[in-house]
Amino acid sequence: MALTRTPFIGGRRARILLEHFGTAEAVFEASGRQLAAVAGWGEQRIQSLKSTADHRWIMNEMRFMQEHGVYPLPWSHSNFPRLLNACADAPVLLYYKGMLPTNTGKTVAVIGTRKNTDYGKKMAEDLVAALQEENVTIVSGLAFGIDIYAHKKALACNMPTIAVLAHGLDRIYPAAHKHAAAAMIQQGGLLTEYASGTLPDKQNFPMRNRIVAGMADVTVVVETGIKGGAMITAKLASGYNRDVAAFPGKITDARSGGCNELIRTHVAQLIGSAADLMELMNWKQDGPKKVVQPELFAGPAATVVEVLGEAGNVHIEQLLQRADIGNAALAAVLLDLELNGFIQALPGKCYRLR
Repeated sequence: MALTRTPFIGGRRARILLEHFGTAEAVFEASGRQLAAVAGWGEQRIQSLKSTADHRWIMNEMRFMQEHGVYPLPWSHSNFPRLLNACADAPVLLYYKGMLPTNTGKTVAVIGTRKNTDYGKKMAEDLVAALQEENVTIVSGLAFGIDIYAHKKALACNMPTIAVLAHGLDRIYPAAHKHAAAAMIQQGGLLTEYASGTLPDKQNFPMRNRIVAGMADVTVVVETGIKGGAMITAKLASGYNRDVAAFPGKITDARSGGCNELIRTHVAQLIGSAADLMELMNWKQDGPKKVVQPELFAGPAATVVEVLGEAGNVHIEQLLQRADIGNAALAAVLLDLELNGFIQALPGKCYRLR
């Protein structure tokens, strides 16, 4: 908490320090020379870190958390969203209220305009309802429009749903959604990187959107104009190498202009139903797995084949983590294995053995 409150140090720099020194305590105990060597910092930033932490604020915040059932989720915690942790700009600390996420199952972000049409509402609700049997958690931003319809449908279908907020957990914004938020605490939760007392200021919403995009297997844009938060979230998800899907709309309808543009520019895949989404994500696969012996391969290729043999269909992000090689090296290995007929590329940036 002290590290996240230090001026001039955002999530990316905090992560660099934690990866090098191991713990936040070790970061604060490091010498100025050590900090400069790791991060290349100047005197101002080092002095900012070395200045006395606001212990009064920290104790007050911990008291608030204890009184209101708020859990701290540091990046090293087993319940920190796994996919989000793979993003370079992910926060190093989250605050969570509700049922702790388990990092099991599938996560779908359902987003869109605040000024939806009846068509957008129906598409959002039909999508969520059709995913009921797929062990899916619905993630969105608790905003008016598509967000709240997705949350409420998930609640009605007894599905876990998580709202990512752009403010502290001492308030609900918009206030009109406080009853839905209370229900989500019993059937999912509320998640934020902001401590209590943080207002829903304009600049916080793009930051919130990166968490929505980063923690989801796939981001589905139901209905949106050419500008707005949903477009930001979709492009962030694509930048994280995650799948993006969008429902098309009339070319004359401004509220579908964003979806159509995402599809036209190949940022998003066109879907018309939950079945299309599941096909895109390769969530419906039958038949026995092929057996390919890892010992027939060498180096990173052997690791990739072993992972695919154990897990079946594997997303490229999981391969990056398990194979422990860089993006370029993994891409070369996958291409070679595919060209030689050992693996098959699937929709949703997944791979499996042939």
